[in-house]
Amino acid sequence: MNAYLLFIVSFMILAWGVESYVSLLNLRALHPELPREFSDTFDAASYAKSQEYTRIGSRFGLIASSVELVVLLAFIFLGGFPVVDSIAKSFGFGNIITGLFFFAILSLLDGIVGLPFSICMGDSHRGQPRPAVPHAQVHPAAFQQLYAAARRTASHRHSRLCRVRWFPCQ
Repeated sequence: MNAYLLFIVSFMILAWGVESYVSLLNLRALHPELPREFSDTFDAASYAKSQEYTRIGSRFGLIASSVELVVLLAFIFLGGFPVVDSIAKSFGFGNIITGLFFFAILSLLDGIVGLPFSICMGDSHRGQPRPAVPHAQVHPAAFQQLYAAARRTASHRHSRLCRVRWFPCQ
C-alpha cells in the first residue's frame, strides 16, 4: 500500500468517524418533550412524531454510511478501479471520452449500491431523511422566536470568544 492510498483511506475513515460521532451527538440531543417556546406553534404530538422520524432517519443514515464505506473500501482493496479502467479503455476512444466512460461507470455503480438506501428512505440522497413536516407553515411569531434565540446564541458565542481573545472583537 502506497502513501497516497493510505492517506486517502485514512481520510475516508476519519470523515466517516466524525460524521458518525456528530450524528450520535445529535441523536443524544433530541428531547421528546416540546419546548415551551414553541407550545403555541406546534402541538406535542407532531413534535414527538418529528423527533422520532429524525431518530429513525439518523440511525438509518448511520447504517447506510457504514455500509457504503465498507463497500467502497472493498472496491478499492479488491481492485475495482483497475477493472473499471480496463472496461472504460476497452471501448477504444480517446482520453477524454475514456475518462467520461470511467466516471459514468463509477456513477452507475454508486447508484446501484445506494439504490436500496434511497428506496427505503424515499429520498434521492442516501441517508438524508425527508423533512418531518413537509410544507409546514411557520407562524411569524415562531420565526421571530427562532431568530431571537439564534441571535442570543450568536452574541453569547461572540462574547465568549472575546473573553478568550481568540478573535479580535469590536
